[in-house]
Amino acid sequence: MRDRKTHLKGDSLRLLDAIDTYRIMQDYQCNDAKKNGVPVIATDDWEKAQDEIFTIISQKIKNLVGSKSLKEPEKLSKLRSERKL
Repeated sequence: MRDRKTHLKGDSLRLLDAIDTYRIMQDYQCNDAKKNGVPVIATDDWEKAQDEIFTIISQKIKNLVGSKSLKEPEKLSKLRSERKL
């Protein structure tokens, strides 16, 4: 299913020639994301990945709505601590 939904120019077999390059790029992006507090979602189980993404987004929205009544410096402080910047 993931192959059909994410590879519009053909199946994932076309990527095999460049797999080493893709692995280097993926490792760099994952490390950079973790360093900056950005969630990294495994996509080996597409349904589970979608659920996890929607859960993270929903929680972020709830946090933003919950901080609506805070003054600007408090909002920024809360957002920074959440993102671990």
